[in-house]
Amino acid sequence: KAKDFHGRSKKSFKKLLKGGVIDGMSAADAYRLSEDPGVLLVEQDSMVHAYQSWGQDRMDQRSLPLDGIYDAPNDGAGVTAYVFDTWVRTSHTEFQGRASVGEDFTDESCDSSDSSHGTHVAGTIGGKTYGIAPGVNIVSLVVLGCGGSGSW
Repeated sequence: KAKDFHGRSKKSFKKLLKGGVIDGMSAADAYRLSEDPGVLLVEQDSMVHAYQSWGQDRMDQRSLPLDGIYDAPNDGAGVTAYVFDTWVRTSHTEFQGRASVGEDFTDESCDSSDSSHGTHVAGTIGGKTYGIAPGVNIVSLVVLGCGGSGSW
């Protein structure tokens, strides 16, 4: 469809998300594309950034002041959590073999040293020491590039 609206198809998504990234399209052509009955959403590219925070204590306590303790009601065994972020270093000892890579939706090639935020998020979700659900399976879906940013 990109050529029909004077754009260049930059990336296509067919599995988890159906759609793509179109480059070089005018606002008027983007509006025309959005009117196509086969198109659910057209959105301008925007930049997002990853920020780090733990915050587990708030998960098990509603009232203030927080007591500084997180008590997991269960370990999440049998559940799969999908981490939409930078790469997750699946070999990290905190994951005890429960982490895997599902799909890379970026055009970048990163190594494990570039995976700090995705690994941090996955650790918050399911790390054995500080994870909210320390028995959960983790699947990394890479949507942020090596520098921790991406566009949508």
